[in-house]
Amino acid sequence: MRRRIIDINLAGTAALLEAARIHGVQRIVWFSSIMAYGPRDAAVPVAEDAPLHPVNVYGATKAAGEALLRAYHAEYGVDAVALRVASCYGPGRTTACLVRTLVEDGLAGRATPVRAEPGVTRQHVYIDDVADAACAALFAPSLGQRAYNIGPGAAQTLDEIVQAVRQAVPQAGVQVVAEGMGWNTFPLGPLAIDAARRDLGFAPRTPLAQGAAQVRDWVLARGREASS
Repeated sequence: MRRRIIDINLAGTAALLEAARIHGVQRIVWFSSIMAYGPRDAAVPVAEDAPLHPVNVYGATKAAGEALLRAYHAEYGVDAVALRVASCYGPGRTTACLVRTLVEDGLAGRATPVRAEPGVTRQHVYIDDVADAACAALFAPSLGQRAYNIGPGAAQTLDEIVQAVRQAVPQAGVQVVAEGMGWNTFPLGPLAIDAARRDLGFAPRTPLAQGAAQVRDWVLARGREASS
């Protein structure tokens, strides 16, 4: 798995940038991650000028990929920008996702086991808002920097997330246990989105409750397709 992550996020990115250099691609928008930052004080917002100190392979490949983007821009003039995305959720996501799991478990009438962890934040942003940011970054006449944070702009408590999901699935709930899921938590403060707001006109427009309802409809549709 680690080798595959490295192949995709580094070798794949290098190949993309080289192709852009050869063929004169106008601009590349590349998805980095909140994981590139690494751990820091969870109470302090994180702006793009914060140093990157990832502590896992995935985060390291994102930080290294950003370095490749900057190098290709400096050396060859390739116009490339990275979006450091928080925890993206919505229809279509099949990897670990707290919102989807809350919806699925709620629909099945069971509580979701969640681990309580001090010093971490939850930062969920809906897929349509991320797509809007990517389009804005692609078509902006000019960009003020090579990386932008894309997230909700604030930390979300577990209770806030559960209450939002309950508006879509009233049976949703959590059971806080030591062996519960720790997915989609980050040991750092909320991503500051001031630069994305300024340069990309970015603002997360989808409330958690609305996004959870979209996830619910998608989960139910998948269930109907599987049973037909």
